[in-house]
Amino acid sequence: MSKMVIAVGADHRGVKVKRKLISFLEGLGYSVLDVGTHTDQSCDHPDYAFAAGELVMNKKADRVVLICGTGHGMILAVNKVPGIMAILPVNEEHARLSRLHNDANGICFGADYMDLDTIQSILAVWLETEHLGGKYARRVQKILDYERKK
Repeated sequence: MSKMVIAVGADHRGVKVKRKLISFLEGLGYSVLDVGTHTDQSCDHPDYAFAAGELVMNKKADRVVLICGTGHGMILAVNKVPGIMAILPVNEEHARLSRLHNDANGICFGADYMDLDTIQSILAVWLETEHLGGKYARRVQKILDYERKK
């Protein structure tokens, strides 16, 4: 089985957490594609959300992890990328269910609202959880079909 590739991005408010998450992900054996930002200078979160999301859309990455101050900006932007279904989880179970039932391929975090340990524990559960398929796959396909039509 090949190593899962994770596209990671952040704006200036999430860059410090992003750096730590990259080390965390690599320590778990994942391959990471870092789309930036690389400084704490003010920048526009959609640039990084779109870049990371497009890596998944173009099948160069398997999942996307994004961090900004609240997580709101990143999730709003990345969910505009065709094929991306990202979540903003409140806890491990919330993240686990997003994978089991919805096959979520993106996850966003608010660096100003969650500590690093919480983010890492949620992220680990989310990455380890497989989609159930069956009736859930049918529902996910309906979402993707609707997106394609529009």
